Amino acid sequence: MGLKASIHKRWVKIVGGLLYAVGRAWSRFPIVEIWSVHLGHTIFESANLLQHQPLLIFWREPIANRWLVEKLSEGVKFPSLQKWFYKKTQSAGSTLSQIAKIRMRNFSNQYYLMNLGFNCLPPRLPQISFTQKEIDEAEDFLNSNGLGKGKYVCFCVRDESYYKEFKPDLHSGPAKDFEFRNAKLINYVKAGKYLKEKGITPVLMGFSTKKIPDVFLCPAISSEFRPWIEAYLFRECLFTVGMMTGTTLYASLFGRPVLWSDAFWRGTPIGGRQDLVLPKKILKGMPSVSKKNKASWKELNMKKWVKLGPPPDNDWSHFANKGYECKACSSDEILDAVKDMQVSLQTKKMFLNQKARSLHKQFSKLHFRASKKLGQAPTRLAPSWAEVNRKLIGSNVYEKYWLGSNDKENMDMTELITSRQSRMMFNPKSRRSPVCHSPIIAQETR
Repeated sequence: MGLKASIHKRWVKIVGGLLYAVGRAWSRFPIVEIWSVHLGHTIFESANLLQHQPLLIFWREPIANRWLVEKLSEGVKFPSLQKWFYKKTQSAGSTLSQIAKIRMRNFSNQYYLMNLGFNCLPPRLPQISFTQKEIDEAEDFLNSNGLGKGKYVCFCVRDESYYKEFKPDLHSGPAKDFEFRNAKLINYVKAGKYLKEKGITPVLMGFSTKKIPDVFLCPAISSEFRPWIEAYLFRECLFTVGMMTGTTLYASLFGRPVLWSDAFWRGTPIGGRQDLVLPKKILKGMPSVSKKNKASWKELNMKKWVKLGPPPDNDWSHFANKGYECKACSSDEILDAVKDMQVSLQTKKMFLNQKARSLHKQFSKLHFRASKKLGQAPTRLAPSWAEVNRKLIGSNVYEKYWLGSNDKENMDMTELITSRQSRMMFNPKSRRSPVCHSPIIAQETR
């Protein structure tokens, strides 16, 4: 390296440090890069940037949705200095760009909420405004496809083709590593048919190399489809059934209710007050006692789900290497959860009965601290799933014994004593009376 180049590099580093120091007066993260390779990161990170007002934003190339980035750039109101810097750094080889990149931090890596699957956008959202031309085109598209406002439901189902076919540069490791994020489209057909019978059109968003079942309308295959039409569809839908993937966040951006289906939930609040979560079950491989039999799988309760936490560096192979697998939501689970969402929207009630309220209360205990810290309401489980899988919530063993029928299973004392959740029941203080008068038992059965 020549003397001139060395001096230039040192000067760039000094100026970069000064720029960073000045930027700290505005924001915790003055110079950031949005991982706009994915639509979800584009939306989520832009929304979070509104809370901090950085000095300078870089959009990672290739950009997943250039129209969205332009709209977000218009909606995110930062100081004039930000706009001036952004224009001056468009050329990657410019000195100012070099100065900024020295101090740049990747926003997505800083936000552990992304890795935890936290999908409730901050209260202050970037505004996406549509031009009159875009509105006219979107309205024409809805009319030509028979989609009345509030008369269709958006489905966002990410299958194994997502990384294999559309993001091959980001695909690493065996395909099973991504099963924690993927779903099976066939499992959503039953819910789609149910909605169609009710006069509501099921609309499958996004792309897939899999054959699309006839029950779904797939707008992305139309030659008339445009990025603003995609956004408009989410804005006007009745609700969205979606996984923790990019396009589902569009619904949250526009304040539409979301049924977060096939969610690999690990203890953080998801969604807003109108939303429901339908989780995948998490399984742990157990070595077989007999050499003849293969290893079996044990369903973990939700307390253990919470302890799993996020995968280090967002590396999903971490869970596979630890012997964990997940069980995709079944057709019936998805159908019942869609019915739950319909009832919730029609009645405007969060909980239809005391049983649903009680189960929600027990589930909320698992992530109340996280909810309080983030200022979010505790996540609502789909009531139908909560009732069927209440044993996984990990707090109803008392109810099963004291309120259950007197069959062999409920009265099996050995099973109860060895169950981790029921140990407190048999301590000296609560052993005195075989009825629900103990403070511990009464608290759990209210």
